Amino acid sequence: MSTFVARWRRPKKMPSLEEFEKKLLFGRRRTLRENGKERQVSVIEAVYRVEIAKALKGDQRAIEFLIKRGEAIAAAEAAKEAARDPRAEETEVLLQAIRDTFMPVEARRGGEEPTSQLGPPPAGGDDQTDHS
Repeated sequence: MSTFVARWRRPKKMPSLEEFEKKLLFGRRRTLRENGKERQVSVIEAVYRVEIAKALKGDQRAIEFLIKRGEAIAAAEAAKEAARDPRAEETEVLLQAIRDTFMPVEARRGGEEPTSQLGPPPAGGDDQTDHS
């Protein structure tokens, strides 16, 4: 009989999707040539630089991508700031009160563009105030 005993090893843990994405986007480096100079950048930086170049040339999809990413980054920054600011909830309540006061109901619901509250009343006799 042989004295060799096979040892069973646990398989390596599968990386989470987040770990995989981090490694893919930030761990890898690509060479980028700008103004005749080469430099190493992360994959995500290379992607953003390409999208910015396309957007500057008028590519609508690139423009939409950058706008969506900008909004997502701004929302994440606002959430981070709100977590640091103990009065953030109070500030949000005050901002909503200001919006409710100065923005027409239809505009808040997304039905119409905001109109001036100081302009003449709409034609058609919908004015419900008594002018007698």
